[in-house]
Amino acid sequence: MIDTPTQFGFVYATTPLHVEHCEERFLLDFNPQTGSVTYLLEAISRPRNIFAKLGYPFTRAMQHRFARESLTHMFNVIQGGNAANEIQKLIP
Repeated sequence: MIDTPTQFGFVYATTPLHVEHCEERFLLDFNPQTGSVTYLLEAISRPRNIFAKLGYPFTRAMQHRFARESLTHMFNVIQGGNAANEIQKLIP
């Protein structure tokens, strides 16, 4: 966990019994000189069993959907308004 005046973030990891080995990192970084906010979302995942391997294309699609929705929500919190069109330009 990172919790400083200019950064906040955490790492999430699945348990050993989860069907996938996953780690996700969420980080907000505020630059006080420019007033800009950077949002970093990194995810790494690998299937652990045959069912996870068979469903991997669907899982990847859901992970990309989560990334878009997470960024949209974060943008809306910071800027206000509807960010869906702007996010579509950043993440196809």
